[in-house]
This record gives sequence, structure tokens and C-alpha cells, in this order.
Amino acid sequence: MEQFDVAIIGGGSAGLSALKKLSDLNKSAILIEAGNGIGTKNVSGGILYSKKDTQGRIYNVEDVFGSDFSSNAPVERLIKKYLLHATSKNKIFTIDMTPLHEYKTNFAYSVLLNRLTPWFAELASESAGKHGGGIITGVHVSDIQWTDTKTIVRTNELEEFAVRSIIAADGINSEIAQITSARDKFTPEEVYFGVKVIIKLPEKIIEERFHLDSTEGSAHLFAGDVTLNHVGGGFLYTNRDTLSLGAVYHYNSLLSNPVNPSQLIDELIKNPLISEYIKDEVTLRNGNEGLSKEDQLKVHLGVSKLIKTYNELRDKYFSNNNMKLIESGKFRNLEEVKSKIDSIKHDLNEKFGVQFVNNYVELEFSAKLIPDGKRCMMKKPHFKNILFIGDAAGRGIFIGPKIEGLNVGIDDAVRAAIAISRSIDSNNFDYDYLGNYYESLVNESPYTGEMRMIDENYL
Repeated sequence: MEQFDVAIIGGGSAGLSALKKLSDLNKSAILIEAGNGIGTKNVSGGILYSKKDTQGRIYNVEDVFGSDFSSNAPVERLIKKYLLHATSKNKIFTIDMTPLHEYKTNFAYSVLLNRLTPWFAELASESAGKHGGGIITGVHVSDIQWTDTKTIVRTNELEEFAVRSIIAADGINSEIAQITSARDKFTPEEVYFGVKVIIKLPEKIIEERFHLDSTEGSAHLFAGDVTLNHVGGGFLYTNRDTLSLGAVYHYNSLLSNPVNPSQLIDELIKNPLISEYIKDEVTLRNGNEGLSKEDQLKVHLGVSKLIKTYNELRDKYFSNNNMKLIESGKFRNLEEVKSKIDSIKHDLNEKFGVQFVNNYVELEFSAKLIPDGKRCMMKKPHFKNILFIGDAAGRGIFIGPKIEGLNVGIDDAVRAAIAISRSIDSNNFDYDYLGNYYESLVNESPYTGEMRMIDENYL
């Protein structure tokens, strides 16, 4: 039977941070991810913070993945503006929350997790491989058993293997928590429900519309009638060439006032400010009912190809790498590129009846549950030799304009790695020795202090 120092269950940002930190501490760790690939189960769109606090040490992403994280990681935009918009029908009152955003913040980037987590995985896997560890995807843990001398992990896909400890990083609906009965399932009163769409928009249009330079981004929160009388609000984050638009509401309020998740997004899009933010020029085809089916197919294929050429050329023209079009030798200058785009547009309209209308292009729709850290964080985030981190431990800061989860999970991951490394070095995996030490480290985290300080009656 194979044996590892640690098994990490869950390949999100928290689990990968734990793997990287343990490997850097020269420990043998294996990460098990249920998805077929790292990032395939991660919901795109969010803000990743690096924080500082005079009340205690915070372990940030750059502490795990290197001081050059900002230069090397596939992040989207550095958030420099943070605005709260209160809406009432066609009226909007905007408050600049940038000073609050900058308070105790080293930096904050908009990120798309299905791009960022594979990058985390590459670095973590390289480090883990030096100590006999690594990442295995497409594997589901089915059972965990304890004997007098070892902990045995059983899966649906692999031979059982032994570990000395486990880190549960498998999200808010943690299967490890359910298998071991380490905690109850979270109730509707303890979680938020988030729904989000990724909207396509060319780089330079984003920068012009939101008054940003080529690396800057902005974050927008929405409160008021866009919430459909639910407890929560909307958000919009600028990415490099997309927007993350979504809504986060307390799950209990959605149950008492039921609404389809897509309606939450639709209500945001109806708002005049938001509709102006997300609009783009989109092609609208007319039918060809007068033609034979064979001719309709030919026209359809021809128009599809021309529309694809138009969209690709337009996206490149409005990107910050548009000079590559000139360097390729296909065009002499950007004016010539613009002329070609206009020519294709004219042909689509005049020859094929394609219209160009203001609309938006949705690339992705997703939904997830989010822990309300004040209400559901585990008082003892451990069970036997299992340490729970991030969403799996019910930890996150979600109140008003503060929406922080990724950075909390990374901080937890480092603390779990430190606790396990100590147990390995002392050859002591007594549950109290490992669990109580990890609990003390978590209690020292400024994030834990923030969660505890939130008024229990804030909703």
C-alpha cells in the first residue's frame, strides 16, 4: 500500500496552495481532485486580494507562489477603483469605496479561476514532484478509515492508500465532511447563493468605457431595486477582455422569496447603467426562407465564416496587442485594419442582411453556494487528523462591500501546512496535538477576527 505524509482533497486555490506550501516544507503530499482537470470545476470570476494587518500575520498568494506572482500569474486586471451603486428604477447614486478597498490591501486582481488554478497547479505539481507527491484528477474519495497505525483513503478509481493526515479543501459541500460526519451540512441561514455570467467585451472598449489604462481594472457593487427584494446585491468586475457580472444573495432570502437564478441576472442587465457597461455590437442574422434548404445551408456556412472573420479581426483591432496585425505583414497600418473591418461589415449587411445591434455576448453562466463566515465557520476546523480549510471550513468574509474568499482559503492552507509539517517533524499525529495547534493558528488569523467581529444581527 502506498503511503504519503498528506492527502489534500480538492484542487481549488486553497488545496493547491496547501500542496505548494507542504512541498516547499519538504513534505510528501498528494492532491486528489474530483474534476477531470484542474480548473474544470472552478467558477470563473472574482477578486484575489493580498492583505496586511497590524493584528497578525496574513499568508498571501505571493507568500506561496512567489514574490513575482503579479508578473507571472495569468491574472486579469489590477483593481484600482471600487464603486458602490445604489439603484432605484432609472436613478443611480454612486459612492466611491476605493479607500475601503485599499485599506489593509497590498494588491487586488480580478481573476478567472479556470485560467489561474491551472497555473497554480503547474507550480504546485512541480514542487510536489520533488518529494514524491503530485496531483491526480478525476478521482472521487469514497471512504476514510482509521486503524491503530494509519489512515486509509479509499476512492472509486484508485487502489487504497495510507496517509498520516488529510487536508479537506473540497468546498462548501465537502464530501470529506459528509463521509466523516465532521460537521453538519450548512443550512440556508448559513450560506449565500451566487450566480454569475462572463460577458465578452474587447479590451480597448473596456478601457474606454470604464476609464482604465491597459492593466487597470475596476470593481462595481450594486444595491437597491436590482436585488428584487432579496438580501444581497450585484457585482461587476472588469477582466482583460471580459466582464464578470453576477449577484450574491443570502440563500434564506431566496427561499422565502423564490426566483429563478437567471432572473437575478436579468434584473441586473435591465438597469440602465449596467446595460451600458456590458453592451457591444452584436450580429443578428435574418432568415433565408425563400431559398432551398441546400442554398440555405450554403448561405449559412458562408455567413458563419464571414462573421467569424469579422469578430476575430475586430477583437484583435480592439486589443492591446493590435500592432501584431501590422507585424504580421497583412496590413500596413491600423487604419487599413479598420477599413477591412468596415468592408466585411458592409458585405454582411448588404449581401446577407446581417444586422448589427447593441446587445451582449454571454460566454459562461454559473452558480455556487458561498459560506457566510460569521454564521458557519467551523469553531473547530479539524476532525481527528483531518484539517478543513477555506469553503470546506465555512470560512469567508461576505458583508456589505467586503467579498473575500480566495485569500481566506490561501491563508488557511498555509496554516494547515505549517501544522502538519510540525506533526511530521515531531512524529506526533495525536489528534489533539495536530488539530488543536491548527485551530490555534486559525484563531491567530486576522480573518478569523474579522468574521467574529461581524454583528450576528447584520441581516
